[in-house]
Amino acid sequence: MAFTKKPFKNFKKTPKIIVVDEREVDYKNTDVLKNFIDYNTGKILNLRQAGLKAKVIRKVKRAIKRSRAVGLMPFTTTVNH
Repeated sequence: MAFTKKPFKNFKKTPKIIVVDEREVDYKNTDVLKNFIDYNTGKILNLRQAGLKAKVIRKVKRAIKRSRAVGLMPFTTTVNH
């Protein structure tokens, strides 16, 4: 019996949040990096949600982690209900 590959499940793809040049991605540029953090949870958006190429999203994730470590960005967000 041959195994067949399951079809990829549909996922909600959000539109591109912002068009980013690789040179703009820097841990000190928090205005650009805030666009790639989920508003409710404070998590970093993944590749599909951000709508960027894999190379750029890796740079964004690295920059967000550095800016959090330095203290320019918070690790968590507070949501007032």
